[in-house]
Amino acid sequence: MIPGLQLSSSFSMLLEILISLGFVYFLFSVLGSMVVEQWSHIIRLRSRFLMQWLDKLLDDPANKNFAYLVYNHPLIDALKTDKNNPAKYIASSSFAQAFIDVIGQQAIQYQFEKDEDGNWKYLDQGHQADKVKSFYEGAQALKPSAFKDLLLSFLSQNCQYQVLGADEFRVQNQLLANNGEPQLLSPFKNLDNANNLSRLQVSIQNWYQNYMDRLTGHYKGKTGSLTKWASIAVVLAFNIDSLHLLTVLRTNKDLRESLVVGAEKLVDEKEKALTDSVNYYSLAIKALANKDTSLKSSSNETAFLNKLNRFIAKEDTVLRQHIKNQEKMVALIEAYSLPIGWHEAEVPLVWFKKKGTLSVDERKTWDCLSLLKYLLGISISIVALSFGAPFWFDVLNKFINVRRAGIKPKESAETNA
Repeated sequence: MIPGLQLSSSFSMLLEILISLGFVYFLFSVLGSMVVEQWSHIIRLRSRFLMQWLDKLLDDPANKNFAYLVYNHPLIDALKTDKNNPAKYIASSSFAQAFIDVIGQQAIQYQFEKDEDGNWKYLDQGHQADKVKSFYEGAQALKPSAFKDLLLSFLSQNCQYQVLGADEFRVQNQLLANNGEPQLLSPFKNLDNANNLSRLQVSIQNWYQNYMDRLTGHYKGKTGSLTKWASIAVVLAFNIDSLHLLTVLRTNKDLRESLVVGAEKLVDEKEKALTDSVNYYSLAIKALANKDTSLKSSSNETAFLNKLNRFIAKEDTVLRQHIKNQEKMVALIEAYSLPIGWHEAEVPLVWFKKKGTLSVDERKTWDCLSLLKYLLGISISIVALSFGAPFWFDVLNKFINVRRAGIKPKESAETNA
């Protein structure tokens, strides 16, 4: 055998093993992220997290906390999935519109009078058409505070307007009165009514979006701990022993090649996408689309998962969709017939069989070394899955690019012949 050919074949097999292992980690990392999303939905983590941060953002100790008013604005209230589940996400445009209305309402003075029957009735003061003016008046109606200064800065830095002095305001009203015209109700004069509102909205949207960028970082940190727990749950639920998996991949060429094909299809599906945003679940489903799941739909893990999920979901339609996607992902993964899962003939259940039924496989024979290897394999899997699907997708992308850039062993043999 030609030495160069042997080296090329060995490197090719090593690369296939790494790609196969990385693909398995990617698939179960996606499943772990789905578990995190499912649990986050159950405890309403995203909506509660958003509400807590908006509560901090809109809290003005000198006046009031405007978060409650914003959440009760019709635009924001309509985003609720139910009466007990606030909005999980608020677009910057919706927030800006709601916030401008809320601040504008602070200048409204509610008046009541008695009717002919002696009952009190509310005097409707009409709708303020100029929202920039109402925003200014609402901000001015607040007690002095840093939050009030912030509101006025949105106007002073982005809008064209004029505030008449007391004497000028009185003179202007006198002139209007002499001419029989309606008098000014406020010293605020909007000098660019066509563009001031859009400028004010953009300014508030940028302020809100910058704050949401910081919130996203904190939320990822919050879910990072959940990802670790999800990794532990997934590894234990499917009994993923990385050392055993590595041994099988080294000897099982068919399994190795099948996983490599799936990994290559995964990378190709991402290249076909017309957007930079990545939905790893969708990519994984497309990569596994041709797998036959008919023989693997009744495994112990899937049956237990189905029962547990049906108990948890109840009448929650969103959660049921999460569960449906999760079950589909599990069925597709099982179609690869990976050397994982809880089976009586596999470690560690085989260790509890009666003496005399031990396998010739050293791994299946109980001793301290076998236990340490098994625990090490489980620990490696937990650490690997905790890196997350984006990490393993990037690793796969690099390995596959290296594989495609190299010369395949068969082509090398033909060349040397």
